[in-house]
Amino acid sequence: MTDALDRLRALHDEVDRESAALAARHGARLRCGRGCHACCIDGLTVFEVEAERIRRANPELLRAGTPHPPGACAFLGDAGECRVYAERPYVCRTQGLPLRWLEEDERNEVVERRDICPLNAAGEPLDSLPEPDCWTLGPWEEHLRRIQEARDGGSGRRVALRALFRRPCENTDARPAGRRMLEASERAGRTPMEPSQSRSRPRIGVAEVVGDGVFAGLIGASAVALWFLVVDAALREPLFTPSLVASAVLRGAPATPDHAVDLTMVAAFTAIHSFLFILFGVAASWVVDQFQHTPDLPLISIATFIALEGGFVVATKLFVPDLAAAIGHGFIVAGNVFAAVGMGLYLRGWQRHPEDLAAATPR
Repeated sequence: MTDALDRLRALHDEVDRESAALAARHGARLRCGRGCHACCIDGLTVFEVEAERIRRANPELLRAGTPHPPGACAFLGDAGECRVYAERPYVCRTQGLPLRWLEEDERNEVVERRDICPLNAAGEPLDSLPEPDCWTLGPWEEHLRRIQEARDGGSGRRVALRALFRRPCENTDARPAGRRMLEASERAGRTPMEPSQSRSRPRIGVAEVVGDGVFAGLIGASAVALWFLVVDAALREPLFTPSLVASAVLRGAPATPDHAVDLTMVAAFTAIHSFLFILFGVAASWVVDQFQHTPDLPLISIATFIALEGGFVVATKLFVPDLAAAIGHGFIVAGNVFAAVGMGLYLRGWQRHPEDLAAATPR
């Protein structure tokens, strides 16, 4: 963890130097300063490595202090100051500056977007600014993500800033901030947009949603296939299950324990099974993308398992009632568990976000 924190401090220092130089160029339009906290929104999450830097530098505040009431950042002080300013996360170090980033539009074409805090909007139009006069999102976020991945092996664990406090907030009557505004700022490092704007487009492009779904679906299909290959080899005849399922579904053959393996049916099962899992994976990828932040692994895995198990039970009851008994209910449940966990791991750990697209796109 020490190496990760050293790399994080170096990144924060570099961001501070670059952002200070950029702020000097825009000094006439920037209204940011102590007491200005329009961008200090509630519900912010950060990578674990940034949370750890805050923990180590502020043990007494986290032990005995109380978070700001809901509706603003937990670390906002009574005078509108940041109580962890020196250790504040990356996303807080560039707010207020003119921002530019690349993303896919509705036609899957990469386009440039620009934005700035409304308080700093007066001045030269953003579209006329040279690229070096804007803070480009993407490379910095990618660097931060790699620091976190080197620490946790790629899970990208995030921590809610409010959860760092040991004591709960004493005033819970304040109105919470919009969750989509949180997502726009915290995930992409941008000035918050109106919720209606943020909801109008997905966080990642259609191509990435489909690509993630294809991979997730193939992972799920492979997990089920490998599980039943082991079960069949140990208890029955190898490839018994895929042959039985395809014969029952496609030929209307009875699902009996003495079924003879047919390699043609095995091939048909493999194709159809993979295709259906890919469709399910794309749907799961789309659902995950609609969340305000990427859901935790247990939530994704449990929801995936329920959908897989429920779909299989309904389908077999309607079309081949004897199939589940011939295969073994316990084996089916176990196979769906393996598929759900595998797909959940992929969707939780590797789904792309806008900063990945910006970092990977040549300019």
